Amino acid sequence: PLAAPDAIPQADLDALADWLKGGPHLTMASLCRRFEEEFAAWLGRKHAVFVNSGSSANWLMTLALKCWRPDIRTMRVPAIGWATTVSPALALGYELEFLDSHLDTWGVNGVAYGKEALMAVPVLGVPCNVGAMNNGVYLEDACAALGSARQGKKCGTFGAMASFSFYFAHQLSTIEGGMVVTDDPQLADLLRMLRAHGWAVDLEPEREAAWWRDKGAGRWDFDRRFTFYVPGFNARPTEIQGFLGLRQMQRIDQMVARRVANDTRYRTNLAGAECLSIQRPHAGDHVCSIAVGVLAASPEHRAKIAYALGQAGIETRPIGGGNLARQPFVTFVNRPWQADKCPMADEIGRRGFQLPNGTHLTEMDVDFICDTVLKVRP
Repeated sequence: PLAAPDAIPQADLDALADWLKGGPHLTMASLCRRFEEEFAAWLGRKHAVFVNSGSSANWLMTLALKCWRPDIRTMRVPAIGWATTVSPALALGYELEFLDSHLDTWGVNGVAYGKEALMAVPVLGVPCNVGAMNNGVYLEDACAALGSARQGKKCGTFGAMASFSFYFAHQLSTIEGGMVVTDDPQLADLLRMLRAHGWAVDLEPEREAAWWRDKGAGRWDFDRRFTFYVPGFNARPTEIQGFLGLRQMQRIDQMVARRVANDTRYRTNLAGAECLSIQRPHAGDHVCSIAVGVLAASPEHRAKIAYALGQAGIETRPIGGGNLARQPFVTFVNRPWQADKCPMADEIGRRGFQLPNGTHLTEMDVDFICDTVLKVRP
């Protein structure tokens, strides 16, 4: 399977069941805060804001950008990603410019200038090579790249903000869940308020007091806790998710190492294979993938491979949604989207497929999957 059947091990479920018998507080509280602190420390960022999904993480990250830098009107986005990489910027009225995929990594090629933002995606966990920002703002949708690193620096530590997903199939799972990370205390404040209706009750007391002094003039003290400073939503996680996240943090390094080893074995087995092209990270990069991306020789070849994999009990799927600039949700707003300017993304959409990676796979499993693919001729 593409999603590990043991993403939440039985030991975690047993511990969760015992914890629940004690009648604990279930809405977001101390366990979520501890998980945020441990995750930020592990990643190497100053602030982490836990939310109810990776898609919510992207939404809050984009909305925080809108509040923080209202002068930015253009978002440069990857043609290969996930729908919720792009849809928040679309919904918030940004002018989108789609960027084609790098030939090797499948990540974006490009920079962001003065009043632009760039949303970069390490596709399936392969780090992308992004140049200097030239005074623009760099954001990372690192939802598939937890544990990957570019020249020794972890994905999710490059941008002003970065998002992660803790969905069932990802490197760390809280069933559903996500995180936004940043080093900027102002952005962290915005994210925490946007996560919870727009109020400031989740901020440190001195920072809440600063918002009250700045924005609360003329309001009754009685209303202070129910003053909404920014246009927020409810994207809060639960203590159940925080409990599971803390359990997973105890073995995060081992889970990352297993996926890295599997990814390396895939690339060794498939290197130089005739009629196949595998994603290629830059030299020295560290790949902890959620799945391994491969290009078949043609759409027809891909169909044959998918059939053979299915017959062998191996799951596969396309790479994201293919060229997102051609997706119906993008053309819904009836603007020109430069879809034809992304030929590599078109090829990934036409010929790309995923192979499973996860802690449930053994070396024999990886070899069996590779053998199944290599036996299929165009």
